[in-house]
Amino acid sequence: LPGDFQGLRRGLLFLAAIHITGVVATWGQNRLMITVAQRTSNGMRKELFEKLQRMPLSYLDAHPHGELMSRFTNDIDSVQMAFEQSLIQLVSSTINFCGALVMTVVLNPVLFTVTAAVVGLMSLVTRKLGARSRSFFQAQHQALGEVNAYVEELIEGLKVVKVFGHEDAAMAEFQERNEAYRQAATGANFFSAIAFPISGNLNNIGYAATALLGGVLAVRGRFDIGSLAAFLQYQRQIGFPMQQITNQFNIVLAALAGAERVFDVLDQPS
Repeated sequence: LPGDFQGLRRGLLFLAAIHITGVVATWGQNRLMITVAQRTSNGMRKELFEKLQRMPLSYLDAHPHGELMSRFTNDIDSVQMAFEQSLIQLVSSTINFCGALVMTVVLNPVLFTVTAAVVGLMSLVTRKLGARSRSFFQAQHQALGEVNAYVEELIEGLKVVKVFGHEDAAMAEFQERNEAYRQAATGANFFSAIAFPISGNLNNIGYAATALLGGVLAVRGRFDIGSLAAFLQYQRQIGFPMQQITNQFNIVLAALAGAERVFDVLDQPS
């Protein structure tokens, strides 16, 4: 008995060390990504501001001040959010996905064909929806920049608006721009949101098909029950990272749309 208790004590201490290591690693991961995100956004704002100092007056006259300000705030904030919330999730999900995929091939190449078909279908759906969503995110950032530009211009000249009684016309024009932004934002978030439940349902269909085919193989003696149970667990581990990657698409696509607007200014000739 004393030997058994010694082994239990060592096991508990080892388990506690693993959990403590996980807590420290999670803290370090979050601290690192927040630092990277803040430094990246800080560097982008600095480079964008320095670029504007070298731009010709014709470029500044052709772009409203509020629209340029939106690139400093909303567009770069989207990039910062992607670094803080999505990058680690995408990397860890990709690693889990690849590891589980390799294990399914090792366990049973025949059942892997079902898994491969489901993964291919999920990738196709995600790519199609992502392409539609990305165009809407680009339109959303553009519309938000126009709204900010109009608000900045109107506030700056509010005294003139009141003197000439232009309030109703100003409100009507603002409503038009605001509605364009609402439509673009609705389309962007709709296509990115439906990707998650669609991929989840496809994963469930693949799980059921795998269980059915695996059961047939087990009945015929070509696959044992223990290996089938392990395969189904890895099947779940393949689908879950795919769903997580899909769930991060709206943040990533918004960041790409924002980054494109920032780099559009940086690529202009000085």
